[in-house]
Amino acid sequence: MKVGNLRWLGAMLLLAASLGDAAPAREVLLGVNTHVINYPAAQSGLLDLAHQLGVDAIRADTGWKFVETTKGVYRIPPAWDQFVDRARRRGIEPLLILDYGNRFYDDGHLPRSQEAVAGFVRFATFVVRHFAGRVRYYEVWNEWNTGTGGYYPGGSAEDYARLFDATYAAIKRVDPGALVLAAAGYGNWYADIARFGVAARADGVAIHPYVSQEPGDRAAGGANGAERSVQKVIDAESIMRRSSGGKEIPIYVTEIGWSTSTGRNGYPETDAGAMTERSLLMFAALPYVRGIWWYDLIDDGPNPAHVEERYGLLRRNYSFKPAADAFRSLASLVTHGDLTWDPQSNLAAGRVVIDRRSAGLRSVIAWQVPTASTDERVPTPAYALSCGPQLKITPFEPGASAADLALRPVPEVFTYQTNRCSHSRLLERR
Repeated sequence: MKVGNLRWLGAMLLLAASLGDAAPAREVLLGVNTHVINYPAAQSGLLDLAHQLGVDAIRADTGWKFVETTKGVYRIPPAWDQFVDRARRRGIEPLLILDYGNRFYDDGHLPRSQEAVAGFVRFATFVVRHFAGRVRYYEVWNEWNTGTGGYYPGGSAEDYARLFDATYAAIKRVDPGALVLAAAGYGNWYADIARFGVAARADGVAIHPYVSQEPGDRAAGGANGAERSVQKVIDAESIMRRSSGGKEIPIYVTEIGWSTSTGRNGYPETDAGAMTERSLLMFAALPYVRGIWWYDLIDDGPNPAHVEERYGLLRRNYSFKPAADAFRSLASLVTHGDLTWDPQSNLAAGRVVIDRRSAGLRSVIAWQVPTASTDERVPTPAYALSCGPQLKITPFEPGASAADLALRPVPEVFTYQTNRCSHSRLLERR
């Protein structure tokens, strides 16, 4: 057996053990990212659109430089209060990112010195104290090791651990009920922050499981980036769990999305919509995922070929992309915690089976997408769901009695009742 297959078998067995026979329902936050916190004139309209999508959370930057504009003097911009209050009135939970440098400390670079770390802690404490009772979720920095925000070349996990530990302790003294997340990163980031104990000490870990196009990505029924994105989350949680004495690590997918730019790294809107549907279902089914924030709410700029300007669920004219339609249609199912991962899944083969709680019925949501391969001579194996005492994955042979239950590249609901199976498309194509 290949190493990759062993890894997937181990991951699925771990999921099955953690789920047990009757996993308790849990609520999953469903949110979006937005850059509107500093622009009060645009807040109400965009928050109304977010509310229409069914979100119950929203993520925004609260930069240090905006709070401490004079050294030692702190002031919350009025636009931030408006943003938080307007979101809460719509039933939307704010997640504030405490991030980025300040020109008074370490020349505005990543806060590494003792003075800069202390300054950042004072800033973070001031923000949390100000929003106590109105904001529960905070994320300490954003992509520390990647240079995001212009802080190249990025920082080490050891430096981040010092910043996080000091900030976490200070926030808990000010607001013990606050949920403080460790920042997302790339490369070996999750192994490194687990090694320094951050993953175990944090209330949760943020993950940004973006994937780029690979050969075979644009397969029939949509690209297979959704399945590879979920694999990143499973791998990261497994790494952090092992380094944390077996403790389950709460995961918050605070950014995920696919650009619909016309450039090299963009996807057709229909493919991005298909991946949105599948990834939301898979993330919500993982037992340790506590929240999902889409990146982002609306396209950020006018250039259709610029990859960073086309991640929105909404176009620049506020019309819904297919991804927004899928997002809105699945919001209730995702947030109510009715989905659990079925160990018959095999992401390496593009096959996903998710158990769904239904009134008195045994039902699953299942699909199979072709996996990325540069060898066109190797066909993607086909599978079907067969009926019996339980719904079971079996190899699919053309002409077999279960032909009408063959897994397709789109999520379908398979229901078992009195030794009979039926199936239907989860979401109608728009």
